[in-house]
Amino acid sequence: MGRRVLAVLNGWLRRLGVTDRGAKAGTRLPPLKPVGLSGSAAGRREAARARRQRLPEALRRAGLTRRESPDGAGGTLEVICRYLEEDGFACSLREDGLAVETNFRGHTGGFRLVIFVREEPALMGVVVRVPEVAPEPKRVLVAEAVVRANYGLSLGCFEMDMSDGEIDFRAAIPGTGAGLTREQFRALIGSAMWTTDRYHRAFCRLIYTDDLSAAEAIAEVEMADLDPKNKREPGNRE
Repeated sequence: MGRRVLAVLNGWLRRLGVTDRGAKAGTRLPPLKPVGLSGSAAGRREAARARRQRLPEALRRAGLTRRESPDGAGGTLEVICRYLEEDGFACSLREDGLAVETNFRGHTGGFRLVIFVREEPALMGVVVRVPEVAPEPKRVLVAEAVVRANYGLSLGCFEMDMSDGEIDFRAAIPGTGAGLTREQFRALIGSAMWTTDRYHRAFCRLIYTDDLSAAEAIAEVEMADLDPKNKREPGNRE
């Protein structure tokens, strides 16, 4: 992985206050909250065991007829699930076997997080679904807001399907497998979670009200981050 990408990831770790287990800071991703595992510790272990047993079948349905090396899709999915569970996230395998889904709650609402794996080329990516859908009369306005929000982002971008108004945030890093470090994983999903939560309120203003332009809605978000009374860190702009 290039030095520039690593620098971005490390910067996000510092901004999010995330460290490895055992360090002084917490192991979760403040101030965002995972939708946590439920039940007893024994029940959670049993759920994790059952998920691991389902993994070979999920890979087979995805057209992968064997368990690859630890650097293949199967090994990567196991690492992803372990990291999520260690941070308190409940997760589930997608039916196609090449993605893991989980949920988190931010300042402005609840979000669905999809972590996917690709083999050709080898990469791991995340998609955060924005719960709102832009209605057709507002799609050009929201599309302008997406472009304005994306300008200067170092890692990942927003995108909108103009045919149905679905909005999400997408980011990825090259490489998969057992070599995926906890730091890389947490920085990637942390940046995606934080950035989506940050701009979500701008998209909501444009979808539900008529009092702001796209430029004003995005500026409102970014100026709020510069307010010394606001403890949230500014986003990943260069």
